[in-house]
Amino acid sequence: MKGQNGNLSKASHIDPELFERIQSLLYVRDQGLKLYEDILEEDMLIRSDVSNELKVVSDEIIALKNERSSLLKDLERSEEKTGMLRDKLSMAVKKGKGLVQDRDNLKGLINEKNSEIERLKVDLQKQESAVSEYKDEIN
Repeated sequence: MKGQNGNLSKASHIDPELFERIQSLLYVRDQGLKLYEDILEEDMLIRSDVSNELKVVSDEIIALKNERSSLLKDLERSEEKTGMLRDKLSMAVKKGKGLVQDRDNLKGLINEKNSEIERLKVDLQKQESAVSEYKDEIN
C-alpha cells in the first residue's frame, strides 16, 4: 500500500491524512476480523469438546439407567423370594407348634396308659395272689 501510496498521491490528489486514517481503519477492521475468526475457531473447538462430553455423559446416563433397571428387577425378585420364604417359615412354625401340641398330648396319653398299666399290674398281682390262695386252699 505504501508503494501504491506514492503513485496514488501523484496521480490524484488524495489527502494523505485521510488515506492514513482509512488505512488505519482497514487495519483495525482486519485485526477485528482476525480476532473474530480466532474467537469463532475457539468457540467451535469448545462446542466440539462440550458435544463430545455431552455424548459421553449421555452414554453414562443410559448405562446407569440400565443398571438401575436391572438392580430394581433384582430387588423385586429378592423381595418375592423373601416373601415366599417368610410364608414357608410361618407355615413351618405353625406345623411345629401343632407337632409340639401333638407330642404333649401323646405324652399325656402315654402317662395315662402307663398309669393304667401299673393299675392293671397291681390288679393282676392281686388276682394272681388270689388264684394262688385258692390253689393252696384247693390243695
